[in-house]
Amino acid sequence: MLPLFVVLGALMVLPFSYGFRSENAAEPSSLVTVLAVWNTEGESVCRAFRYDQLLSHRDTLRLRFALTSDDLDQCRAAFAAYDSKVGWPRKLEDRERAYEGFAFEVEEPAPNLELTVRRFHGDAISATTRYRVNSGGVISDVETSSTGPGSALLPVLGSFAGAVVWLLWALWFALNAWRKRKSALDGFS
Repeated sequence: MLPLFVVLGALMVLPFSYGFRSENAAEPSSLVTVLAVWNTEGESVCRAFRYDQLLSHRDTLRLRFALTSDDLDQCRAAFAAYDSKVGWPRKLEDRERAYEGFAFEVEEPAPNLELTVRRFHGDAISATTRYRVNSGGVISDVETSSTGPGSALLPVLGSFAGAVVWLLWALWFALNAWRKRKSALDGFS
């Protein structure tokens, strides 16, 4: 029974350690990463943006969030060419951070595009964003998940809690058995 309690304890905390949390698209956290095609200087480039940084520049940039299949092909090529030493070839700000890498998946195609974008920081640290974009380019249903060096600690603590619950259950069971046996022996005297 102990292994069952340990596994159940770990499973109970998994949604809290690796699950997605809802984000406010109007005031996103720094975890939110979105894809956009940026039209500038006669050229269009696809890249990932930290959405909180993008919001202050959004009205001054020619960005398109409602991506076509051709845009997504352009994004795949841009992500494959991404260089972590340089970052994106076209930057939003001079001091923009170059992350270890990016990846994206199309969960549902247009017109109600659903994307998952991952931003890798290195050393098992990442930020994942899942969101929808309608045909008008409006971003909604934003959710994030993140991992870090201590991410695996919560399931370990859940396993430990499961072992403690098993120990308390075993003590309760043993105590009840002892009381019943004592009652039975007292009845014979």
